[in-house]
Amino acid sequence: EMCIETGLEQAAQLLKEGQHSITEIAEMTGFCDSKYFREVFKKHFKVNPSQYAKGEREEASDDQ
Repeated sequence: EMCIETGLEQAAQLLKEGQHSITEIAEMTGFCDSKYFREVFKKHFKVNPSQYAKGEREEASDDQ
């Protein structure tokens, strides 16, 4: 479970950067199945990866 949590934290950072697709991020953080990645991500962060990425970009643009 610790490895999954570490992967999710890495994934969250990559989503904030906005340089990779969700499928690429899933693979980069050790998830072989992007559907499983989306399910685990949503369970951990309470939003799906695309919502998380969109929310982070909106918050960053509000700061400027």
